[in-house]
Amino acid sequence: MYCISFSQGKQIHTVITEFNENENLVKKWFDSLNHVTTKVIYYSHNLTFDGYILLKNLIDLDKKLKWLCIDYNIYYIKTTYNGIQIELRCSYKILPLSPQTLANHFLENTKYIFPHKILHIDYVKLKHVQLDEHMFNTHAEWLEYIQGGGVTIVQPRTLIQNHCEWNVRLLKNVFTMFCNKFKELGINIKNQIYSASSISLKYYFKNYNQMEKHLPRMIENYIRPSYVGGRCEVFGNATPNEIILHHDYTGMYSQCMLEKYPTGKWTIKHPTTIREVGFYSIQFKSNMDIPILPVKIDKLYFMNGVMSGTYWYEEILLFLECGGEILQIEYAIIFDGYDNILTNFVNTLEKFKSTDTISKHVGKLLINSFYGRLGMGNESSRSIISDLPNHEEYVHFTDDLVIYKKKIKKDSAKNIAVASAITSKARIKLYKGYLAVINAGGRLLYSDTDSIIAAFPKDKSPINSTIGDIKFDGHKNDTEISKAVFISSKTYSVILKDNTEITKIKGIRVNDIKHTELETSFFSGGKITFDSQIVFSKKNYALEIKKISKTIDLNNYHKRIFSKDKTTTTAKTF
Repeated sequence: MYCISFSQGKQIHTVITEFNENENLVKKWFDSLNHVTTKVIYYSHNLTFDGYILLKNLIDLDKKLKWLCIDYNIYYIKTTYNGIQIELRCSYKILPLSPQTLANHFLENTKYIFPHKILHIDYVKLKHVQLDEHMFNTHAEWLEYIQGGGVTIVQPRTLIQNHCEWNVRLLKNVFTMFCNKFKELGINIKNQIYSASSISLKYYFKNYNQMEKHLPRMIENYIRPSYVGGRCEVFGNATPNEIILHHDYTGMYSQCMLEKYPTGKWTIKHPTTIREVGFYSIQFKSNMDIPILPVKIDKLYFMNGVMSGTYWYEEILLFLECGGEILQIEYAIIFDGYDNILTNFVNTLEKFKSTDTISKHVGKLLINSFYGRLGMGNESSRSIISDLPNHEEYVHFTDDLVIYKKKIKKDSAKNIAVASAITSKARIKLYKGYLAVINAGGRLLYSDTDSIIAAFPKDKSPINSTIGDIKFDGHKNDTEISKAVFISSKTYSVILKDNTEITKIKGIRVNDIKHTELETSFFSGGKITFDSQIVFSKKNYALEIKKISKTIDLNNYHKRIFSKDKTTTTAKTF
């Protein structure tokens, strides 16, 4: 069955079709609409998912529909039916949080536990199903469902319909709250705005506009290699005589954005020293326990050896301060201005964040999505629906329509110099945190873009003390960690002081794997196989959902080299 729930005014409606390829679900939905207006916008919280399911049905009704599909991500679909202009947009691209997270943060008493595995076709065809633990994502969800009075004998179709309607009601309420908050900032979501990052950029240039919207393509190409992401590395694992502490930088990027940034006129120079504000292409030699300058190969590495790259000047100065050596300066892009061009933008949103919970998330969303949009590339791949199969590469989508990819050049506002400097300043801030930990007698275990986990001798705990700009705040429930195992980037398991287990494995939907199992497998040099991993494929613009087994090699970390006992790692050499 297919089920679509949607809102009209204050009412929630649902249309359902059986397993019948000849029945057009979208037509059934559109025929049920009762609109007095000639134009309507519907938001789906994952239009890329829903859009691929509905696309053929939509095209059957309107072969001239328009869509914006970039790199397989659907931003909107516009169609006309019975004189009504209907636009489908993606609310997740504006509000990138799961429905349950939205419920937890913004609505009280809205916990809704759904046995997702009941969606299997064999269950949906039955009139009644006896629920058991394996139909839920985790054992904890099953227990919470039972303890909350959930019934165990259910009608699958009724349960699915209730779930869809709960999602629509939730998303409508929360999205309306956010839209109203955006309006307080002078932002109307209905004005062809399709992502949080585009909202952020438009808000900045409308109200502040203190940077160049377009750098010359040549200059942008010179600077772009310096634009890389955050740092995520494993440095080791704790020993029995150490305590483990976690520090999270609150508002890492908003803090960095309060600093000065390059602006004004640019000049290409060939300097002999690193002194002026700008980006330098250098050859350098590194020999450090924790290297500073990143090198992008298949992923982001921080290595020793003789290498070359383009970097923001402050990151190079830190590298020199810590003992690095520059062998040659190839060229530099120097700016004649250096100013607090983002300060008013950040301060206004920080003040806005302090008013209430919704405002807090709106402000955080606009600040955190800003630099990524500033650093957007010049080209992307847009998917075009056409009735002319005269393209080099195309996919037959229907009997008379094809979809082909077209490279498009973007001329939207952006500034790679500011975007790159922001990410560089964040890495500098994180590295200074590393030094503060080491100078206080600690050992680094793990770090991500805006967090550090470190080990200290039990008799020298810095809990509730300030070291550098780090404070291991004992009042937070995630500061003290009882047990931890760090395996690779985005793959680890920790047990907090209150016995809460947090396990992350990159690329895996982790359900009930226990900390002890992961730890044992890692230290014994083993692998773990995860069954029933759901994989979504958008091949040929048709959504396929598969269940596969994935085997993870827990000793496959390549960014640094583990010691034999896995308590430390050392930097790799290029």
